[in-house]
Amino acid sequence: MLRLFLTKVWGFEPESYPALGFNSEGGRLKFLRESSPGDWVVLAGTLGSETNINDRGRLLGRVQLGPEKVDVEELLRSVGYQIPENQYNQDGEYRWPFGLQ
Repeated sequence: MLRLFLTKVWGFEPESYPALGFNSEGGRLKFLRESSPGDWVVLAGTLGSETNINDRGRLLGRVQLGPEKVDVEELLRSVGYQIPENQYNQDGEYRWPFGLQ
């Protein structure tokens, strides 16, 4: 049976941000355990200031993810995405490094 998973995001630009990142390997693995091929992740804009005012609280898109782990920071750099400072933690590490595409 097809399932939908909902997550909040600051925006939806798959050409420049082609992955869904998790802040822990455990979160990525939990999603893989609970999901099946063909399931969708629905992306909703956060209500925070990082999200464009027109996108806040709205459904922005949907994606189907593969099972292969990707290094989100490395992938973003490879497509030329300029990673904003607010996407790094106090230790200078990318906040959502464990990704799926």
